[in-house]
Amino acid sequence: MISDDRILEALKIKERLALFGLTLSDVDRLYTLAPSTARVTLVQPNKAGENAISAALGMPASDLWPSRYHKTGQRRSQLDYSRPPTLAQRRKAAGAQT
Repeated sequence: MISDDRILEALKIKERLALFGLTLSDVDRLYTLAPSTARVTLVQPNKAGENAISAALGMPASDLWPSRYHKTGQRRSQLDYSRPPTLAQRRKAAGAQT
């Protein structure tokens, strides 16, 4: 199972956006992205979404998503990345362990 690090990355990004008074929908509108692009970017790689969120926060994307970038700042191949489990999948796995 995938670690919860990616889930924590998404939560930290949403928290940082909130501190700037922004929502994921605001990022979509400000950077003329298709609706829900920023939201989807939190759970799966999307270069345009990552660039928009990082620009809105004034931080490099490699700092926001260390799981998607090498320490050098170079983007990992999408083959090296898998989606984090959904809440339903995490609950099912937790139930199977008890």
